[in-house]
Amino acid sequence: MMPERSIPKANFESPCLEKLDRLKWVMGFCVGFSDGVLGVRCDCPQIGLKLLEIAQRFGTVVDSVTCDSLISLKTGAGSQRRGLRHYNLLYSNHVVMLRTMNLDDCLKLFDDLVEVASITMSERLVHVDDSRLFGWEADDRVFSLVGPDDACRAIVAGLRPYLMPERTSFTTFCGQNLVVFSPLDDKWRGRLIQKPLPLSGLIFLDQPGKTLPRSQAILRLFELSSGPMAPSERIGFLSQGLQHVPFYTLEIGELAEMPQRFANLLDLGVAARDIRTFLEFAR
Repeated sequence: MMPERSIPKANFESPCLEKLDRLKWVMGFCVGFSDGVLGVRCDCPQIGLKLLEIAQRFGTVVDSVTCDSLISLKTGAGSQRRGLRHYNLLYSNHVVMLRTMNLDDCLKLFDDLVEVASITMSERLVHVDDSRLFGWEADDRVFSLVGPDDACRAIVAGLRPYLMPERTSFTTFCGQNLVVFSPLDDKWRGRLIQKPLPLSGLIFLDQPGKTLPRSQAILRLFELSSGPMAPSERIGFLSQGLQHVPFYTLEIGELAEMPQRFANLLDLGVAARDIRTFLEFAR
């Protein structure tokens, strides 16, 4: 039997979350990671114990009433009407992540969510400002553009038809050649983050005549970096984690030409769309 614990509550407020808080939650617990606390609650003690078993694979159960992020599972209650079944609902904070009749699907997604939380609530993350992360739809490659925002936006806009839906405005490294990627896709139902993906290339946008050696490129990333990791550790973390990632330099020129030049640099074999209308609107 699990010892009795307080039902966790998020350390932030929202009208939608307040409505969810009013439902009848009968058990819960908190899992601690190096840079945050994840709360879990459920309306069924037996299922709650299964959630606890999953969560303990990724973190340590801690005594806490408040949490930085909250996962809630509302199980499908039985009905007196013959043939009527209720859905199981899995929430991340106030967002419905999954609505299904199959409870095992909820447990599987819960496993994914806790694993992702163990990464995003870790001090082993480095964010890089002035970068833009996107995925190449044809073969699921993920690239990071590092450079001025207008040039990055022009490339993404011109190649939009070929990209996986993009949400992040910066690149987050989590070590071992992996980045955290957040696609915007209706099928994700608000799921803002997925398991880390391998980075296929770093493209530095720079002024004409400049080519960055790898050592200087790492230094540039360090200068643009932020996050929970101590600055004294970041440069070694970046150098070690990106040692097998190809680095490229693309000269900044006429913005309307940047998407096609980017596609040619990486041998993507596509024709970028005309983005002049986009550029005029952006101005």
